[in-house]
Amino acid sequence: MYGALRARELGWSPARRFAYVVLAPVIPFYYVAHFSAFLARHDRRALGVFARHLHVVFATQLLSATSQAVGLLFGPGRTATTFTRYELTEPRPKAGEGTGP
Repeated sequence: MYGALRARELGWSPARRFAYVVLAPVIPFYYVAHFSAFLARHDRRALGVFARHLHVVFATQLLSATSQAVGLLFGPGRTATTFTRYELTEPRPKAGEGTGP
């Protein structure tokens, strides 16, 4: 939903949408490079944690880029309806029952 809506709201041309879809596999590498540089400048200790969890970061970024590319190719479909239904009907813990310890 996000990719299709962002393209519509920002008035992306078909060429820009196409470029995003084609370049989507590069996005995780771009993110890792830029965020690593940011951490190196601002918090070197966090850089080690980031490096140890790089496989999770990379997979998450790849999934995000892929889903946005799919949205650009096929539009948002029924995602707004599905998401709204989930948010309105998913059982929630009662006040004070939290999900953690």
